[in-house]
Amino acid sequence: MSFAVWVQWFERGKPQEVPRTLLDASFGAAIVRRDAESVSLWYDDLNACEASIHGEAAATMHGVAIRRPCSNPALWAGILALLQAGNGVCYWAGGRPQVSRPETVPHLPPYMVERLGNPQVVASGDEMLARVEAS
Repeated sequence: MSFAVWVQWFERGKPQEVPRTLLDASFGAAIVRRDAESVSLWYDDLNACEASIHGEAAATMHGVAIRRPCSNPALWAGILALLQAGNGVCYWAGGRPQVSRPETVPHLPPYMVERLGNPQVVASGDEMLARVEAS
């Protein structure tokens, strides 16, 4: 079984579409392949992963699933940048939801908080990676 982290955006409890260009802004040169449904991220020979994109239109997305996330700090800084664009939340099996600012919490769907626990505010990619590794 593979591990994944999910990033989603919400507005008043409903999925919020954000521009797909956020992927370029967040991951930059690490994007080595892309198609309509995914991107491949490569940092070095030991640090690479895939991200599937979920959205309603070609130019927007409301979620990203990063499969087998690597431990390169640049990946986690990029995930934090995604959270900072709108009301973003990052979560994974066994961990509490992560948000970059407290103002995001009221926008999350109530079922998410009920099932995954109260969100934690995260200040850096390194902090988020440490929480993943500890869960």
